[in-house]
Amino acid sequence: MHNRHLAFLILLLVPLLLFSGCGYRNPYLGSGDFSRSWQTLHLPVWANRTNQLGLESTFQRSLHGWFKRASRIQIVPPGDNADLVLEGEILAISLPGAAFDANNQAREVSATLVVRYALRDAGSGAILWQEDRQPLNRSYAIGATPAATLDNRRNALAILADELAERIYERTMDTVVQRTDDRGQRTEN
Repeated sequence: MHNRHLAFLILLLVPLLLFSGCGYRNPYLGSGDFSRSWQTLHLPVWANRTNQLGLESTFQRSLHGWFKRASRIQIVPPGDNADLVLEGEILAISLPGAAFDANNQAREVSATLVVRYALRDAGSGAILWQEDRQPLNRSYAIGATPAATLDNRRNALAILADELAERIYERTMDTVVQRTDDRGQRTEN
């Protein structure tokens, strides 16, 4: 009977020890044990080289929305000596028809944006990573009125901005986590 209890106890404790000892933690939630070097980020408004007014604001809102979720990085205004700077530029937009009806009238438009952005260490000026000409694409329907079509375009561009902001956020957090690991902090398994 004693051996059964011991075997049961071992079977219960071994998985607990394995899971607690692997050191896994969610790198995006932060626990306060990360490197002191990259804690702040400045997000300047991206230059908008297109004729699509307000597109830079759409990207700015999406980026701010994603980075406000981070506990490891705090967004700071210009002049606050940020550790990191995320610079970007909206280079081009094209809106060709993507789907046509029997009368050769466009029913769907393919919004294509080309953007450039980089994450820079503000202290050293070193570029940590960059994308020079990344195309983004999303289709939207031609509405029954010009106003409906414009709303569909705005929604498609907002979705593109949010998808890109999420990718940038994840890549930035991975860079911060990697920096933490390189500085001898506890590494994730």
